[in-house]
Amino acid sequence: MSAASAEPKQGQNFEQDLQLAKELFSLERRTDAIRLLNRHSLDDRATKVLNLMSTEFYHQDTANIYYEAIRLIEIQKWSEARERLDAALAKEPGNGLVLLRMIQVESLLKQKDRLADHLKLALDLTPQVKELKLYAAKAALDAGEEKDAYRGFSAQKAYVLAHPTLTMWWLDTLLAMKKISDIQAIADSLLRRHPDWSYVLWWFLKNEQGTDSQRTRFRAKLDQNLKDLTKYRKGVELENQRTQFFWAGYETEELLKKPIPQKPSEADPSAS
Repeated sequence: MSAASAEPKQGQNFEQDLQLAKELFSLERRTDAIRLLNRHSLDDRATKVLNLMSTEFYHQDTANIYYEAIRLIEIQKWSEARERLDAALAKEPGNGLVLLRMIQVESLLKQKDRLADHLKLALDLTPQVKELKLYAAKAALDAGEEKDAYRGFSAQKAYVLAHPTLTMWWLDTLLAMKKISDIQAIADSLLRRHPDWSYVLWWFLKNEQGTDSQRTRFRAKLDQNLKDLTKYRKGVELENQRTQFFWAGYETEELLKKPIPQKPSEADPSAS
């Protein structure tokens, strides 16, 4: 079948669309194939094929470039990773794996225009990807669109609250919307559930959230965490590995070590 004869036609049934999508995909017209099947996104059969089409590489050299980028993300070389992802995306436009990692790197590099373009494309092609939706929520937060960010994060609240970086983004959103009772609920359970979440402890101190007593304990625990840097770094490494490095790069030692002004009510009562 020629590329011209493989043009999608409106009004076909699922079986016809599925066959046509497979033909489009075989012609390396990934985005056309995915858009065609997205009409049937509620069908489990379509979902399985969509996941395959969005993540399969046509060429081994493209896959090799992609995994080079992942290794660069692992060691936090963001600009170099973006260059490799640019090369992979040029070879295979619309590849969901490459697009997602490109969005991750552009978020870290604060490249808002590129990020917006890639988010639009990725949400059009693979709106079901949970990490993509969270990067979209973070982009909305950075753009001052707190309500959109709130909807995005709250839709995956359990997942968000299982990761320190995502929890910090959620807290930023709650603070922007002045949802102080929700912030306090996280503060109430923080030391009990996640005493090693130094990034979140730092967030409460920086933003003067939680009670005076809680912030005193948060500061003491953060200081304790950072005294044993070997243990702290190992914890960050394990968390990054656990989450496939999707949220790497936002928590840094330099950030956590920055002095945070201490309010009088937090100071040692014995000090004069």
